[in-house]
Amino acid sequence: MALENSTWISVGPEIHELLEPPRKIRVPTIGAYVLLKGLSSITRTRLDKRAKDLVYLHEILRHSILGPLALQGLPDLAARYPIAYADWRSQLARVTSDVRLLREIARQLLTADRARGHPEAVVAAVTARLRRTLAEAPPTG
Repeated sequence: MALENSTWISVGPEIHELLEPPRKIRVPTIGAYVLLKGLSSITRTRLDKRAKDLVYLHEILRHSILGPLALQGLPDLAARYPIAYADWRSQLARVTSDVRLLREIARQLLTADRARGHPEAVVAAVTARLRRTLAEAPPTG
């Protein structure tokens, strides 16, 4: 799925000094990235790894530019990968009621200084973002 939904970009010394000469790399579209992060979290056995996938997903979705771009890419992905998309939606819905996982997501955001405030407020913000995403994303089949 990542390869089928990717684009080539050029990166060079503006990213890192060792990238001289510039190179072309293939990166997934933002919609595919969000879908893949949600799906990969399902397969994780360790709580911290599951949370890390969802932290990345959350960071993209709450970004003022990347979040809307991710949502714009979902209808096409939902149509092309209906089973994976349904699994993704189910996973996000499950996360909104998994207190232990939400607390780990909040802990990681707070530790990385990507959120501020009381852990329960961060849990509430993450939960609200996931619920909003589910409301804005296309329904399954």
